[in-house]
Amino acid sequence: MSQQLDEKQIENLKESLTVLLNTEEFDRIILSQDPGYPHHQWLRKKILDTWQQNKDFYIKDRNGFAEFLKKIIEISTKKS
Repeated sequence: MSQQLDEKQIENLKESLTVLLNTEEFDRIILSQDPGYPHHQWLRKKILDTWQQNKDFYIKDRNGFAEFLKKIIEISTKKS
């Protein structure tokens, strides 16, 4: 990802990592769920839907996680 990210996109990427920590794939990393703030619920749903649609690719492919992050940036840009 060679593009510059704005502050909102950076915050949304951080939120996406928090959402992922709540999934079964990462349940050994964090012991309690983080429900997030009410104003992030739309984003959390999009993140989780995006992750669940293609999580095997995002986990196993060498560039999979980078593709996931690109999709999150796209989502956050559309909502801006």
